Amino acid sequence: MRVVCQVLKLVSEKQIRENRVINVATIARETGLSRLTVGSWLRDEIKRFDEESIVAFCQYFECGIGDLLVLEKDETES
Repeated sequence: MRVVCQVLKLVSEKQIRENRVINVATIARETGLSRLTVGSWLRDEIKRFDEESIVAFCQYFECGIGDLLVLEKDETES
């Protein structure tokens, strides 16, 4: 099993809901996270999940941890 980040999906939903374009710089500015951190989350390249980022994204997207991160089976698992 692996943890899959849903930030890209949440960004798309927020863009539609708020009728605006949201890029890495916007998210970084509005969450207080670095652009590098935001970019890593958007590309689902995170291997360690720190509390500051989780809280910032949950507040920004007005969601719970289960909306931000999901557990999926690996392709090799049956």
